[in-house]
Amino acid sequence: MKNQKGITLLIAIIIILVVVLIGGGAVYYYYATKTQPKSAACTEEAKVCPDGSSVGRTGPNCEFATCPAIDFVQPADETAEVKKGNVIEIDPQAIEKERQVCSKNNDSFCYLNLALMTDKKEMCEAIIVDDLKKGDYKNFCLAILQKDITKCQYADGQSGIKALSILCSAIVKKDYGMCNNNELKEGMGVEMDEICPGWVNHYNNMADKKFFDPVAYCQGNDYKKRSFSTVFLYEIKEQCYLESINMIIDFAKPSSYDQKICNLLIGMNKDACYSKVAVKKKDINICGMISNSGIKDMCLAVVGSF
Repeated sequence: MKNQKGITLLIAIIIILVVVLIGGGAVYYYYATKTQPKSAACTEEAKVCPDGSSVGRTGPNCEFATCPAIDFVQPADETAEVKKGNVIEIDPQAIEKERQVCSKNNDSFCYLNLALMTDKKEMCEAIIVDDLKKGDYKNFCLAILQKDITKCQYADGQSGIKALSILCSAIVKKDYGMCNNNELKEGMGVEMDEICPGWVNHYNNMADKKFFDPVAYCQGNDYKKRSFSTVFLYEIKEQCYLESINMIIDFAKPSSYDQKICNLLIGMNKDACYSKVAVKKKDINICGMISNSGIKDMCLAVVGSF
């Protein structure tokens, strides 16, 4: 009897232990699976990265994957090709077409760009100053073209506000510090402390004839001053290259440059550049270098219609 009771007690203990283990495992499994994030299919969205590639949503939170890092260091041969190619010549027909646009809109800054590009003061003198109370943009243009600081004092006209004269002096002297002048901000009525440095850099590069050399146009640290401080650095440099390259395509003879100028750009900007060059040169083969199917199809359609 004593042995039978011992065996019964041992069996009971074993049964209790088994129940406890099973119960504990069930509780652990319940809480472990409950706290884990539920896996769900992410929506099929795509985010376009600055380099033209795209990434989708991934992970438990369905967040967009990280875009590839961008490196603006260009291969030596590509950068050299921009510099050592044919001498880029201004297209007189393109200049005349733009002059007509300037005239139609009486756009002082349009005339200023052409004056700096052609070295012709006639472009400045074509500006119609119909209201001196708004400023004397003719003297503003001549002062920058001739780098004559004395003419800047006449830029304000009869406005009674020293705004244009300060902007003129900042450009002629290439003095970014003058962009923080309160009279300039109040007189122009815009965020001149943000816009003015870009103008100072742009018109000095135009005056120094750097507009047909993207590398020289955007060299050094000056390009950092060209846009708002909230814009990422690579975007600022990309826009700087784009501005110079667009001037080449718009105002240079097509025979004096080729599609290699687009190699300084990336992604969609590069494809748009190829398309623009293809149209300008009427060369359908350049369309084949475009990666984006939509831009390529449009390029083929336009160039093919010539």
